[in-house]
Amino acid sequence: MHLINTAIDGTLDLICILFFLFFPMK
Repeated sequence: MHLINTAIDGTLDLICILFFLFFPMK
C-alpha cells in the first residue's frame, strides 16, 4: 500500500509539473 501511495504521489507531482509547464497561469 505504501509503495502504491508513493507511486500515486509521484505521478501527481509529474502531472502538476507538466500542467504548470504547459499552462503557466501563475
